[in-house]
Amino acid sequence: MVPEPGKGGTQNRNINSAEALVASTERNVSYFDKCRYCQEQHWSDECKKFKSVEDRKRQLKGCCFKCLRYGHKSIDCKKGKLCVHCGEKNSHHRSLCPKKFKMKMTSVHLSEENSHSSIEELRRQEEFSVNMESNEDPTENMLVSSSEMVLMQTAKTDVVNPKNKEKVETRILFDSGSQRTYISQSLASKLNLKGDKEEELKLVTFGSEKPKIVKTSSTNLSIKLNNGKNFNLVANIVPVISGCVHRKSLDASTMEHLKHFVKEVELADELPFQNESSSIELLIGNDYYLDLILSNKVEIQPGLYLLASKLGWIVTGRTRETYEEKSETGLLILSNTSYFEISDIENPDQSIVAQAGICD
Repeated sequence: MVPEPGKGGTQNRNINSAEALVASTERNVSYFDKCRYCQEQHWSDECKKFKSVEDRKRQLKGCCFKCLRYGHKSIDCKKGKLCVHCGEKNSHHRSLCPKKFKMKMTSVHLSEENSHSSIEELRRQEEFSVNMESNEDPTENMLVSSSEMVLMQTAKTDVVNPKNKEKVETRILFDSGSQRTYISQSLASKLNLKGDKEEELKLVTFGSEKPKIVKTSSTNLSIKLNNGKNFNLVANIVPVISGCVHRKSLDASTMEHLKHFVKEVELADELPFQNESSSIELLIGNDYYLDLILSNKVEIQPGLYLLASKLGWIVTGRTRETYEEKSETGLLILSNTSYFEISDIENPDQSIVAQAGICD
């Protein structure tokens, strides 16, 4: 018996939909409670109007994600019910099963590629990213998946106008899948950066063999490194690199693995301890990627790594999704929590790393 709010109070999930329909017809009464999401007469996990986990969670503001009732949070839920789809107990309501109801596919920000045919359309749409097409669900900014999150390679540092020394602290993204480096028009304007060279870029979209040609200007800028020096680079100015994305806190298990590491190393980006919104204003592509990312890496847990860079250590890789939180994006960004100074940026201090139990 798995309870759900509704007129009948309880839904017997051991009977399938067809059997329930026959039973209700024979008794001349309605067997089904109303769907918790669309209020129609069917099981909540069979809702066709709200199909994805994130869409359903949006309908549950103020409700527990385990029993769907008001008045308490998931962490305080005492029901301890078993999900009939994945077999997990006391984890989530069956209609919110991440294995049964996959997350929406989301856009991958390979900035060289876009499904629009002109830069004017890019400006109107205010996006410069590849949209992975879905037959039913709209796309979201940033990345990925169902039971796992992917932590992208990000850092937070000063972006500098080399001519007038104006600077803005900015979250940047390392993307080795992009051939070029890009800066948003907004950040370029804040720094009074001028485009001094216009060129044509060939944009190739997924599923298309023919490239599209767009014109964009390039500009010179600098970023502040971990050792205090500035690194010069050239970036193409684009309207928007990505839309507003959500930064999410790590789950308790991952946080426990990270605890002793972050006390001994300087992270490139700070840890988010609550849900918050963020944007990416500078994308560093493969043209400068290897100038800034170093060879040292440390495995924190299977699939999750500390990656050395000239801006500090980057936490990147895959980790488990936290289902109690809203799952509107798959991007988790970690940021600039400084605990010690790396004396040689080319070769991070291995003695300090060793003290923390970190080894290659």
